[in-house]
Order: sequence, then C-alpha cells, then structure tokens
Amino acid sequence: MNQRIADAYRNTRDFVSFIQRNLPGAKIDFVSEELADQGFTPSVFALDLPAQGNTDEEREAHKRALNLKLIHRMIAQIPQESKFCVSYGQLKGCYWTIPATSTQGTTKEGDKDYIVRVAVSPDLDLELHKQVFAGFVEEDVVVKSGV
Repeated sequence: MNQRIADAYRNTRDFVSFIQRNLPGAKIDFVSEELADQGFTPSVFALDLPAQGNTDEEREAHKRALNLKLIHRMIAQIPQESKFCVSYGQLKGCYWTIPATSTQGTTKEGDKDYIVRVAVSPDLDLELHKQVFAGFVEEDVVVKSGV
C-alpha cells in the first residue's frame, strides 16, 4: 500500500510538472514539494485552464468549454485508462471530472468552481497521458484560443 501511494504521488508530480511546463498560464492546485517532503503525498490535483474573453462571463464560458474538451479528449484517446470521475485510491488509470455540487459542499451556483480535478494512479501510461495533453494544448488551447 505504501508503495502504491508513493508511485501515485510520483506520477502525479511528474504530470503536474509537465502541465506547468507546457501550459504555464494554467493554475494548478497541488501539494507543495516542501509539504510532500514532510509526508503529505496526494495523487489528486486541480487544474484551472487559462481562459480568454472580454468579460468575466465570456472567460467563464470559454474555460468551461476548454474543461470539457480536455476531459473528453483524454477519455476518447485513452479509454482503457482515463475515466470520467474522480476516485481516490484507484489502482489503475487516471480519473477526470469537473466537481459536482456534492463534492464541493456548496449548493449556490456562484460558489461553485468549474475547474478540472484529476486523480492519478500508480499504474498508468503517463507518457501517453502527457502526449494527449500536449495535443490538447497545441490544438485546442494555443491554436483555437490564441493563448
């Protein structure tokens, strides 16, 4: 069990670092390396994609559309490993979701966030996940959005 937790954290840290290098405009909520050194090594992170638009409403609509494109791309291109859900402690694959109200503990629309949550397991083809994510950045974020 301890090895599984360590492997899942290592995969998650690697994927987070890859995203930071390839999409520096994204905001990622993940444990600091200092905290990880103290033993807190989760395998879940939140990804807030960069959005464009002239108003808050346009930026929010753009971000929500990008979120869904990313999740659907990952699931469509890696169906044997990527799933639409976040399950803590899964043994294989990568889980993607936009939080539901119950997982955020809020019922008011204005209090909800629409960011992608990703749960990474110790057993997945991390290089394939990176490749598909890089394609998303190149085709959907950079080219179509002009980011």
